[in-house]
Amino acid sequence: MLVRSPILPALLLTAAAALGCSGYSRNVLQQAGENRVVLRSEKTGIGGVETKGYDHPSTISGTRLAHILSRIDIRTDDADANSRKPGIPAELVYELGEKLSNALAKATPDQEVVIVAARRERSLGVFTHDYITSFSAFVKGDTLHIRLYHLDWHQPQGGEAAKVDDPQPDRQVMKFRVVPGQSMIPEGTQGLAVSWRDPIFRSPTAVRVTPEGKIVRRTVLMESEAPPEDGLDETPLPSVTSGDLSPDQLRALADLEEARRDGEVNEGEYQTRRARILRGEVSAPPKDPAPN
Repeated sequence: MLVRSPILPALLLTAAAALGCSGYSRNVLQQAGENRVVLRSEKTGIGGVETKGYDHPSTISGTRLAHILSRIDIRTDDADANSRKPGIPAELVYELGEKLSNALAKATPDQEVVIVAARRERSLGVFTHDYITSFSAFVKGDTLHIRLYHLDWHQPQGGEAAKVDDPQPDRQVMKFRVVPGQSMIPEGTQGLAVSWRDPIFRSPTAVRVTPEGKIVRRTVLMESEAPPEDGLDETPLPSVTSGDLSPDQLRALADLEEARRDGEVNEGEYQTRRARILRGEVSAPPKDPAPN
């Protein structure tokens, strides 16, 4: 008489459950070569998705996100212990900021954003080299959580090694660790919790645009960071040449420029005070008392 072991059905059920809860549901927003933007949710064993409770959709300007990405610094094993280097190439931060902004505005509370970006360099006018940057992100409250994966990774030419998969949680593809910064707290070795509303991210403190239009990295000094301010004002500032500034504002700007040239204010103080003057937060200089 054949006796059926109760162990086999149990093993089959366990395997089926494991298969059912593995993997992700992907909504591809953009795809061009290695470049892609994906909204990703984690599958459950019953055909649904894991409830994450992210604060999505979220509205964060692409410019602010670019400033956040530009301030991400890392250290690698081959670098001096006291040195840091940018995590994301300066030339990509504004492009990635816009992509992340658009994706966060379309994500559901159960979807995280996955971005893979490629940049190409040409050598000797003939040979090309591709470099990959990838990360995932989601928002909860006033915190933007970013998990870094490829950081300007030199992609091999062809073969299985050249394959670029979507970033996976708890999977490390490069050896580096993030460096804490103002309103940027490390989560593990390769993640960051960013207080994205901090006014430090309002201005491009870590990158600048050259006269030729190239985006390059600038040195960020801790003592040059703008002090925190209350509130969040994304209103574009008027141009100095717009003709909309009062004589008091123009006079205050001239005094500030002179103080900057004389080294009386650092760059962070200069940018903060300049923004306040352009917003009209400046009082007229005291007038001489009228003669008796």
